[in-house]
This record gives sequence, C-alpha cells and structure tokens, in this order.
Amino acid sequence: TRARAMEPLMPVVSFMDTLKNPCIATSGRPQCLPFVHVISGWHMFSDEALGFLKGVKEIDVRNGGCFDDWADDQGAADWVTKWGGPPPNDGLILAHCNKLLTWYPAFAGRYTSAWGKSYGPCKERELHNGPGDYYQSRMWPICRKGALAAHDEAMGTGGTGHEATPPFVMAAQYGPRVRVISALRNPVDRLETSFWIHRHYQSHYGRSPQGLHAYIREQTEAFDRCSSAYSTRRCAFLFELLEPQFSDVFFHCDQIIRGLYEPFVRDWHGALGSTGLLVITTEELLNAPHGARTRILDFLGVGSSLAAAATETTTVNNYAAAHVQSLRREQAQPMLPETRVLAE
Repeated sequence: TRARAMEPLMPVVSFMDTLKNPCIATSGRPQCLPFVHVISGWHMFSDEALGFLKGVKEIDVRNGGCFDDWADDQGAADWVTKWGGPPPNDGLILAHCNKLLTWYPAFAGRYTSAWGKSYGPCKERELHNGPGDYYQSRMWPICRKGALAAHDEAMGTGGTGHEATPPFVMAAQYGPRVRVISALRNPVDRLETSFWIHRHYQSHYGRSPQGLHAYIREQTEAFDRCSSAYSTRRCAFLFELLEPQFSDVFFHCDQIIRGLYEPFVRDWHGALGSTGLLVITTEELLNAPHGARTRILDFLGVGSSLAAAATETTTVNNYAAAHVQSLRREQAQPMLPETRVLAE
C-alpha cells in the first residue's frame, strides 16, 4: 500500500504468461521489463566478476536506467516504457545498476521523495520569513524536522516489510516475475580501496596510513553514535537527515554505509525471498568462478549456458590480485594493523 502511494503513476499491470520476461500486452509489440537486475556498489569488482553474463546467449543486457531512480512521480510510468520488446528467442533482459543495492540519502533515489516534497517548499517559505538566518535558526527545527516527519509518514517506520524501501517498491511492480543478483565484496577491503581512490578523503585526513586510520576512526565513531541514538537501520538509510551532528560529518559516513550491507540486503530478501534474490561474494566469483557461475545461471534458469560461461575470462585471475591492483593503481600505502582491527 505504501509503495503504491509513493508511486501513484506506477502502472498496475498483468504480465503475459507466454514470455519469460515480465512483458505487458499492447495493441502492437509487447512492452517488456528486465527480468534480471544486477545490483552491487562502487568498488565491489562486480563489473569484472559478473561480466561473463554479457556473453550468455540467453541474456540480453539493456540500459533503461536504474529502477527507483526517477526524478518525479511520472518517472515510474516512463521507466516502464524504456526497455523495448521481447528479445530474440525469448532471452532474459538484464539491467545492471550498482547504486540500487543501497539507498542512503546521497543516492536514495525515490526513497527520500516525500522528504524532498516537504523540505523544498518549506525552505522557500522560511528563507524569506521569520527573524534571523534560516540556516542557523529554522532549517533544522522547522524544515528538516518537518521533512523527516513527512518521510516517516509516507515510507513507514515499522522495519522490514512495513516500509516502502526500493525492494518493496520493486516487489509491488513485479510480483514474483523478477530475479535480483547482488555481488558483495569484503567491506574492509572495499573501504580501503575507496579511501585511496577518492582524493577528498586524503585531502581531509591525510594521504598516509595514519590518514586512513583517522578517517576510519572518525567515520565509524560517528556512525556508532548515530546507531546508539537511533538504530543501525535508520542511520544507514537516513544518516545525515537525522540531526545536525550527523549532517556535519565529513561526507556523511558514505563509504561506511556503502559497506554496511545487512540492513539493505535484509529488505531485499524480505521483499523477494530466496526465489527472487541471490547474494554472492565477489571473492567467490573471482576465486572459484565455475561454481559461482553455476549458482547464478541455475538461479536464472539458464544452466544450459554454463559451458560457454565457463570459458569467459575476467581481467583478473583472483580476488587478492584484484584488491592489490586496485591499491597499486592509486599508489596506496599499507594499512596499519590497528586500522584493520578498527575497521573490522
């Protein structure tokens, strides 16, 4: 109900039973949606680990934009029209969107749409009304407080299954006619890579092992404070929108949250179940590709392509090599042992 209220123009459709993809009958050619969504995240090595899917003959990779990432209420209706008709031989349409795994404020897609609808008009009104500076006296106590209340009212606060998070919006659109594959990387390794790739962290904390340690210490302490005041789930979804102290944290613990998989995956599993969701590690995909690819193709029902998929090579031979390459490209310096303990 909340998902439908959040997306009032999302088409309510019945999919054709005669095609593998979720396709909508029209007066002309059927209009199809992706049956397969690959979701992961930045610095996950998912592109390398899952690149073999492009060579599977029963899979048709298309790009119509990320699900739940449209700008306004019209977006859901528009997104449905961007994927074309049935592929030749009724192959499976696949969409790859790394950002869809998580929905923290900086990349929340439609999850914070109710917040934005409340905050924007309030800001315009309060900028020109009332005494003092808006940012000092009215932004948080009036506009951001009201926007968070609007968000909670629209999305819900009851936990998995009671909130209109992107997985449950997808479930409302698709029903059982969807498969989601999520490739996850060791979160500490992913955090280390992200620090050395993004120069703004180094500029702020220092381009050194000590700078990496200071970064991880400050970011994890800030997130722990938030979790103690609220919950891990609420902080992962809404961190910088909760209080000024969290909004003031450098880049809002974004890389910590990107590696905090559990609350996001919990909702994906709650919405789609084991039939609709497969979670696999990039370590498994790169270190034991035959077994990992078998799991994926069996999950998609295209196990007949296993022999061809097994011959597809990746740009790296194993996970350790991929991790080392990611650090060497950025001339990274070794992580201190105490930093790894802190991160873990």
